[in-house]
Amino acid sequence: MQLIKPNKTTDAADLSLTNRVNYLSALMIIISAIMIVLNLYNATYQNAIGAGLYFSLVIILLLDYHFKANFARWARLFLFLTAFTSLYLFYQRGTTGMGVFWPLIIPFLVFTIETPKKALRVMLAFVSAILILFFIRRYFEVGEQLTVSRFITLLAILITIIGFLYVHNKSRLQAEKTAWNEKEKLNVLLNNLSQGLAMIDLDMRVTEVNAKLLEWFPGIRINDKPFCFECLDLVSRPEICEDCQIKKVLETGKMQERSKLKKTVLGERLFKITVTPVKNQSGEIVAFLESMEDITELRKIESMARENESRFRTLFEQLPNIAVQGYDRDGVCCFGMNQRKALWLY
Repeated sequence: MQLIKPNKTTDAADLSLTNRVNYLSALMIIISAIMIVLNLYNATYQNAIGAGLYFSLVIILLLDYHFKANFARWARLFLFLTAFTSLYLFYQRGTTGMGVFWPLIIPFLVFTIETPKKALRVMLAFVSAILILFFIRRYFEVGEQLTVSRFITLLAILITIIGFLYVHNKSRLQAEKTAWNEKEKLNVLLNNLSQGLAMIDLDMRVTEVNAKLLEWFPGIRINDKPFCFECLDLVSRPEICEDCQIKKVLETGKMQERSKLKKTVLGERLFKITVTPVKNQSGEIVAFLESMEDITELRKIESMARENESRFRTLFEQLPNIAVQGYDRDGVCCFGMNQRKALWLY
C-alpha cells in the first residue's frame, strides 16, 4: 500500500538524477584515467593529453551539477564532450584500440540520460558523424587506412546496441508510466479519505502519512521519520504509550482497535484507532498501518440519543392514566411504561 509523502524536501526524482550523474561521471573518470596511463605507457602523448583534458572537464561538469543542480545542462555538455572525444579517438585510431571502444560506450550513456526518442535522434547523428569520418579517412587517405570489414563490424555492433537499448528503454518507460499512473490513482484515493492513515515501521517510526492525518497533525516531518508517539498528537510524548496497540499487534499478530482522545489543530477530538499488521509473503510482520477515524460527532449524537430516550421515558412515566407500549414486527410487546401496568394489570 502506497501513501503520499507530504514533505518533499528530498525529492525522489532529484535523488535519482543525482545518482545517475554520479555513476556516469565516475565511470567515465575511471575510463579516462586508464586511457591516460595506457597512452603514457605507449608514448602516445597526444592522446594522453586529450584523455587528461576529458578527465578534467568531466570533473568540472560534475562539480557544476552539484552546485547548480541543472541536470539538462549537465546532460547536454557531458554527452557533447563524450561524443566529441569518441569521434576524435575513432578518427585517430580508426577501428583499433580505443577507436572501437569509445563509440560503443556512447549508446549506453545516451539512453541512460535521454528519453528513447531523443536518444535515438542523438545516436542517428552520432552514427552519421562516424560514417563521414570513415569516408574522410579512407578516400582522402588521412592517417592509417581503415579496414572496411572492421568498420562494417563496428557499425553493425553499434546499430544492434542502439536498437536493443531503444526497445528495452521504451518498454521500461511504458511499464514505469503504467505503474506511476496506478500509484497516482491510489494516492488520490488515499488522500481523499476521511480517515487519517500512517505507515509505521518496526522501530515505531512513521514513514508515510496521507493528507487527512497531516491536516490534523501538521507538525509531522516525514523526512525525519519521527516516532509515532512523538508526532501523532499535538502533545508529544517522550516514550511509548502505556496502551500501545503496536505492541499488542506484535504479541497477537492480529488487528487491534481502541478509542482515544487526542489533541489536534481542530481541538481535542475522539478517535477510533485501528492498527493493522502489514505482512510479507512469509507471513512476517514488516510494518503497521494505523488508521484514525474521528468519531467525536458520532459519540455526541449517541449521547444525545440516550439523553432524549431518558427524557422521553421520564415524560411518559409521569403522565397519569396514559399507557405507552411498543411492539416489534411480530407484534410482541418490547417495552411499556409503568402506567400500562396500572391500567392493564400486567
